[in-house]
Amino acid sequence: MADRKKHLDEVFISPGTVRVLEAALQMAREFAAASGAGPGGRRVVAFDGAQSIAVWGRGEPSREVGPCLILGAFERNDVPPGYTERVGRFEFAVRMPREVLAQSTERLIDVDKSMPFELVLR
Repeated sequence: MADRKKHLDEVFISPGTVRVLEAALQMAREFAAASGAGPGGRRVVAFDGAQSIAVWGRGEPSREVGPCLILGAFERNDVPPGYTERVGRFEFAVRMPREVLAQSTERLIDVDKSMPFELVLR
């Protein structure tokens, strides 16, 4: 358990490290409503970054889409204490490898419809 908690501490980002624009927050609010992650609920929505993600469809081979930012819902007890942020009543977290964060010049989460999951870390 200690190793798992250490790993989570390494990938969840401290509040305020990145800014999240309103358009991205709106996407996260909609995802929260669809996934049952509400205020004080057992799940927390997170902007989740990865160096590479593979996607596939039914009957199709997987294909790499490279670095991506997606939305996920984590069990509240999997998010380390102090790693959630609030904008009004909306609570969220940011989770990504440190090397992904280091590649960001603006440390800003925004919407970009040209990206596979419509989110981008600038």
